[in-house]
Amino acid sequence: MPPRKKKTERQKARNRVAKSHIVSEDTLREIHLKGYCIVRLSRIRYDDNPNPMIDIRLFQRGWGSDDGGEEVYHPTKKGIQMLESEFHKLVEAHFFESLDALIQKDPR
Repeated sequence: MPPRKKKTERQKARNRVAKSHIVSEDTLREIHLKGYCIVRLSRIRYDDNPNPMIDIRLFQRGWGSDDGGEEVYHPTKKGIQMLESEFHKLVEAHFFESLDALIQKDPR
């Protein structure tokens, strides 16, 4: 087996950025899509970021590692994360567009 290459300073810096610590994670909503997966809407706060993030992610059912075989949900790579303020702008725009369309359809 060939010897492993040493990581460059750039690679080390990238790993430090990716490993920021989660201070709190609040699950806002869960929707069961199928028997084995759910979509979870969460608010996440990181220790080095003053702005909360909204995470919308697909979780897949699996089994715990202990002998009890407890059912757990594991996060997948399918999902997005955005600033909470941007999420509110997105939801407000959709809400007002839907409301406007509903009002224009009303035959009163």
